[in-house]
Amino acid sequence: MKKVLTTSFLLIAIFLNGQTLEEKINDLTTKIATTLNKKGAIKIAVYPFSYLKHNEQDLAFDVRFDVHDKLTEKGRVYKVMDRGTFDTYAKEHQLNAEGLIDEATAKQFGKLIAADAYVTGKVYMFGSVIRIRIKVTDTETGEILSMQSEKLPVDYDMALFLELENWKENKQKAAENKSQNPNCATENVGDYLFYNNTNDSYEIRLKNALGGGFYGTTKRIVLSPNSKSGFKDLKSGSYVYDILKKDGIVGLATKYKMEFSGEFTIKKCEAKLQNINAKSTERQTVYTPNSTEKLVTLSIKNPNFYAREVILTNNLGAEIPVRIGSQSTSSVEINKGYYKFQSKTVFTKVVVEQTAIQLDGNITLTLAKDHKN
Repeated sequence: MKKVLTTSFLLIAIFLNGQTLEEKINDLTTKIATTLNKKGAIKIAVYPFSYLKHNEQDLAFDVRFDVHDKLTEKGRVYKVMDRGTFDTYAKEHQLNAEGLIDEATAKQFGKLIAADAYVTGKVYMFGSVIRIRIKVTDTETGEILSMQSEKLPVDYDMALFLELENWKENKQKAAENKSQNPNCATENVGDYLFYNNTNDSYEIRLKNALGGGFYGTTKRIVLSPNSKSGFKDLKSGSYVYDILKKDGIVGLATKYKMEFSGEFTIKKCEAKLQNINAKSTERQTVYTPNSTEKLVTLSIKNPNFYAREVILTNNLGAEIPVRIGSQSTSSVEINKGYYKFQSKTVFTKVVVEQTAIQLDGNITLTLAKDHKN
């Protein structure tokens, strides 16, 4: 019995690094054809491509045709079944014309029409991108001969073609929390940005953190008033940073004064943005935009021998981080109201205390004693 090969595609109709859809399909089918030509004088059939949403139907239909034509052109040894002949077989045997064919049915139908190999595909939207995946499987043995995947942003023309609503907003929202490096997954990197919404200049100094120690060299950026910058393509892991405020000029050099420190964790392909609006380590001020309400002072005492980070979350979901050093006190000025209160260890991020507080005036809270570090 001849072997039956399964090839699954998940293709897109947008631009990738300057490539058009046609050029991208050409590259993909070249890789597939290389594999199939090595299998000898086999006959393959291109099945209908599946999709998830109604507005993706036309795209799946066009991609299937392009893949069929390109594979036909590149068949030096193998042969591709005529599209009309396949469609006649599919109609006679009531094969799902929308490509919603399970693996067992696909294999049986391939044998029924005497195809030694068959091609299936799928096209679908995921958030603000269209996903692509390629898989070549020997159906008789179950061996996966080739597997590739891509995910790419939607452009204006494709949004019109797919009749997508709010695609710009969805794309912008996704970009805020996503690294712009297309190879972030394989490189295992992400981004961390700072926004300086004050009238002062700051220097950010960054180091890797491993346990309580450091390794590697310090990275630096300077933020002018009301500007955004940060560290891109950071390897996944924990980092500590110092924020220093401009404190005059010494000769030709800018002098900076230590303000406060913090820590964050990078995950692959993740991007985070942190606002700089703190006055100092001891007195951090968080302003609500366009708010005329009088601020109150919350002082937090840390009786433990290790630093703590307190996260205050207001009723709008905005988070206010407060870093408290070993056996010290930090204060923050915030609006009156109800806040969720969570205390974490600085390096291990273990939650050691959580509660809720109602702020109606200036108060002082003492963190619970514990043995976490």
